[in-house]
Amino acid sequence: EHGAGYSTVLAPLDPDRSGWKVGDVLWRGDRVGVTGSPVEGSEAYLHVELRRNDKAVRPTRLLE
Repeated sequence: EHGAGYSTVLAPLDPDRSGWKVGDVLWRGDRVGVTGSPVEGSEAYLHVELRRNDKAVRPTRLLE
């Protein structure tokens, strides 16, 4: 949760292995979490989604 209705979703991360709790501040370069083995394909991946009021938004819209 970032405030003003904004939140970020990161998946698939194991919340028990992140070392973070709600309210912690993350800085550039901080380790966000640990992904598991990919279900499909041969490479691990990270899905990043920005939401406002629980609806996905285009992050590029905020950078324009």
